[in-house]
Amino acid sequence: MPVEFPITAVASSLSPDLRQSALAARTLGLDGVLVDVADPASAIVHLSDTGQREVRQIFASRNLLLAGLDVALPARAFRPESDIDQVLSFCRSALNACRGLGAKVLCLDVGQLPVPPAPPAPTPPRISPEQAGLIIIPSPADIKPLEAPQQQPPQRQPEFEASTESAMRELCTHADRLGVVLALRSQLSSLQSLAAILHRLDCPWFGVDLDPVGILEDDWLLDDVFDHLGTLIRHVRGRDAIGGTQRRTQPALIGRGDTNWPALLANLQAADYRGGICLDPRSTPDSAAAIRHALDYFKPYRQPSR
Repeated sequence: MPVEFPITAVASSLSPDLRQSALAARTLGLDGVLVDVADPASAIVHLSDTGQREVRQIFASRNLLLAGLDVALPARAFRPESDIDQVLSFCRSALNACRGLGAKVLCLDVGQLPVPPAPPAPTPPRISPEQAGLIIIPSPADIKPLEAPQQQPPQRQPEFEASTESAMRELCTHADRLGVVLALRSQLSSLQSLAAILHRLDCPWFGVDLDPVGILEDDWLLDDVFDHLGTLIRHVRGRDAIGGTQRRTQPALIGRGDTNWPALLANLQAADYRGGICLDPRSTPDSAAAIRHALDYFKPYRQPSR
């Protein structure tokens, strides 16, 4: 059975004008649009009730989904030295706008996150009296790990951990009040850091905005991602890249990079993912061509046009 995912695209990859974005989305055969918010002054976040009705009408008249809003916070948004109250005010405005526009998801790049706690060191095995009297010659496999340089775990930052957790708990409370899901990602921190804080907060309104290119750039493999975050995925980016050395990547068209899309889609289905895939071709030279290519690639998985 093929999985059925609606396919949307980031609005600014279609046009800087929202009306033209909706028209282009319908022309290309997309199911909807994710509206990216450039900064706190963006008009979409501060629309009146009348303005929100007009935006809803733009999408309804073309039978398109308004998939959500997409916001990138400053890199150091939740660090203790930042103006966290201002950041939270912007996030609350974006959540309110989602509610007023009928969008169920706010995609949020949260910037830097605290490093996760290091796993406990393994307990050395007990030596029995019988073993103590033996001369044990280690094998090459036993010697090799001892020769490797010991990598020091990153230093934890308690103040940064506390400020991040406090801010995100406030966002959880506001999201709960409005019934809007926050799909989180971070271009500046590892998936392990994101998983650590999501599991610690245990907020039912928090989830993951999964970026396949982010997986190529991370230490975690696809199986690790779904083992730790599979049930928390609330939004998926349609991006691809060719992986190089030291986790470097080069943008590529969907299906022409190193993302294993069949495995990714199968894992999403197994995790009972109910959202769509949002094409984000802004790193490609021709956004419209990249979208058409992606639609052809995903054709076997498309949700029938509504």
